[in-house]
Amino acid sequence: MRKRIFEALNLEEGALNAIEQLVAELQPKFTAVAGYDIRFVSRSNWHLTMSFLGYQEETDAPRIIEAMRQTAAGFGEQEIIFKKLSYGPPGRTPRPPKFSSRKFGRARMIWLLADIGVSRKLAELKTALEDNLEATGVGFGRETRPFAGHLTLARMDSVNPRGLPAIERDVNIRSAAGSLDLMESELRRGGAEYTILQKVPFR
Repeated sequence: MRKRIFEALNLEEGALNAIEQLVAELQPKFTAVAGYDIRFVSRSNWHLTMSFLGYQEETDAPRIIEAMRQTAAGFGEQEIIFKKLSYGPPGRTPRPPKFSSRKFGRARMIWLLADIGVSRKLAELKTALEDNLEATGVGFGRETRPFAGHLTLARMDSVNPRGLPAIERDVNIRSAAGSLDLMESELRRGGAEYTILQKVPFR
């Protein structure tokens, strides 16, 4: 049986609660924006994806988990700091700190962006993980874009960038991630649903 899986870092309850409050403040700003279909991402989807593996056979799980263990053994607990709330453009990796809907034209997402230093450390973790996955013979499509840590808080459809409310601001939301988590993404009519299959603690 094949499963659609990826590795991610999950956040602590305190950070999730802070993000939930932030989203609650954002939502009313879009009630009067005509021409936008905006969909805020549910709390269960707030995680930092390290590597997306796509559909994998269940028989490949031992190799995937072994690669995760080799990776986690080389890293300590990960500190995650989100520093910026911003709109995001389509087809482009966010690069903090300056974003605005005017610069990017058609805003397609709302992002919570990680601190630059945090993104650099997470990029090292991602590289080590994908090196170990390849070494254990796991087949997947390796990303070539520069990594920048971010959470997607909302997605929107529109052909008109004008009239979006101003949301850009500095934030300070912190969390620790004590494990590298193997997760399953099941595509449902109402959106993807996520399940943690395995937690691999950092050293």
